[in-house]
Amino acid sequence: MEQHRIGETLKQARIKAGLKVQDVSELMKSSGYEKASVKTVYSWESGNSQPAPDYFLKLCDLYGITDILSAFGYRKEEPTVDTDDQLSIHEDIFMSLPENLRQDALRYMRYLVEQEDKQK
Repeated sequence: MEQHRIGETLKQARIKAGLKVQDVSELMKSSGYEKASVKTVYSWESGNSQPAPDYFLKLCDLYGITDILSAFGYRKEEPTVDTDDQLSIHEDIFMSLPENLRQDALRYMRYLVEQEDKQK
């Protein structure tokens, strides 16, 4: 997730919770989170830095965020599976290509698989 997105979500949650940055800083410090100055909270919200995991969880607690994954945009992507009909259509398209283009298509598909493997 992008730092900016995390910061913006934290800011919106703080505002929704009716808290000012000064309030957050004071609440964090009174809970033992000493490195939560006003400047630091602003830095988190602007995306210039991210809170450490324990600070992040405390912020979520202060803001009433109970479903952290959803609040911060995590969506588990379901793998897409081609149905037999889709595979059949793809096979028909592939087989309708002239032989030389089929070879090019296979080379390109291999290239895409290699690129995907490199990203893992």
